[in-house]
Amino acid sequence: VLGWVVLQRTDSAAPVGVAFAVREIPFLITGLPGGVLADRYDRTWLLRATGLFMAAATAVLGILVLAPSLALWPLLLGAFLNGCAHAINQAARQGQAHDLVGADRLVGGLAVLGFAMRVAGLLGSLGTGVLIARLGSGLTCFAIAVSYLMSAVFLSSARASSRSSSA
Repeated sequence: VLGWVVLQRTDSAAPVGVAFAVREIPFLITGLPGGVLADRYDRTWLLRATGLFMAAATAVLGILVLAPSLALWPLLLGAFLNGCAHAINQAARQGQAHDLVGADRLVGGLAVLGFAMRVAGLLGSLGTGVLIARLGSGLTCFAIAVSYLMSAVFLSSARASSRSSSA
């Protein structure tokens, strides 16, 4: 949605590239601290918290997109903050794979996780394109926010990891 909204608002491809770069920069900045957080705190809790944050940030993006006049900087700020949460979420998700399958099967577990993420990305991208065409960008943001929220709600029923916080 981000790329489409930036293209609609600026009518230029360069800001689209900048928006995607701003969304990816947090992986360089918060990736390592996210790994530390995932090692020190309960991963299930981190997944829930980042899911709720991404839901809220994406809903705010939907509100901004529906506004008649929108500057580029709020979109870039939202992309950056969402990228920060996503980086922490990814570190916790990979750590959770270790918790679920153990060290002996970790490579296989990460392979399955990677495959599932690519399939979800493929289906999510196709679905998002259909939703943008039918509902517009603003309402599509709300649909994405609901999916993040559903993920956090689903994880609320998951049992917290039993490993110690000194790991």
